[in-house]
Amino acid sequence: MEKDPATDKEVTETKNVCVPFYKSVTVFDISQTEGRELPGQIVTELTDDVAGYEALFHTLVEYSGLPVTMENLPEPIKGSFYREEQRIALRPGMSQSQTIKTLVHEIAHARLHNDGEKRDRNVKEVEAESVAYVVCQYLGIDTSDYTFGYVAGWSKNRELPELKSSLELIRSTAAEIIDAISPQKEMALQEKRPRKIYTR
Repeated sequence: MEKDPATDKEVTETKNVCVPFYKSVTVFDISQTEGRELPGQIVTELTDDVAGYEALFHTLVEYSGLPVTMENLPEPIKGSFYREEQRIALRPGMSQSQTIKTLVHEIAHARLHNDGEKRDRNVKEVEAESVAYVVCQYLGIDTSDYTFGYVAGWSKNRELPELKSSLELIRSTAAEIIDAISPQKEMALQEKRPRKIYTR
């Protein structure tokens, strides 16, 4: 210890010492959990046919109010809404379910993101794909494998409040599209039901 030459007293020094430590918490390995496999970011192409596909496709195009064309888009793009030109383009040769899902996705972009407002692209993609998921669920088209991977990729690093703020937009837009296609779905169901044959 050092002494102060003026007072001949020992000088004491105070030091703050930070001691790092780790708090114990309970964790689980994924092998210790149950339920559906967690979605990754791998997007699986949809391959199913859709009942009443042609009529449903035309109903959606009519509802969109926009020209819809089939174009050879660069990989891996399946569809695109061109705001400046006010039109939708879809990749030709996709399955019926992939075509319907992609068309609904692009219609959602046209409804939600047509004002030119600068918004985060990640949020836009999550909103459009979520609308497509809800509408396709209503139509009986399971897009889970495709949508969950797609949304996981685009929602990476997004905060929960940001995602929550999109929920009402997603709900109202999906409801609007469903209202427009409800009659078409009912007709498709009628076509699938076996007809009764009456004999005397």
